[in-house]
Amino acid sequence: MEKVFLCKWGSWDEYALNSYDPDKTQEVGIDFFSQDNGYEEEDLDAVHNLKVGEIYNEVYGNHTIERLM
Repeated sequence: MEKVFLCKWGSWDEYALNSYDPDKTQEVGIDFFSQDNGYEEEDLDAVHNLKVGEIYNEVYGNHTIERLM
């Protein structure tokens, strides 16, 4: 079974420079998370280790990542 995640971008992080719509959400696969998309090694490890239903707060990217499947 392929891992599926829900990313929710928002304006709750006052330190992030957010170029996304405040309420943007996107369902993505594990291949979305890469250094080419701006994720640091720490973030990649955290996302890869999420269990279904867990949420990771990616502070510098100003979004949450929830594992759906």
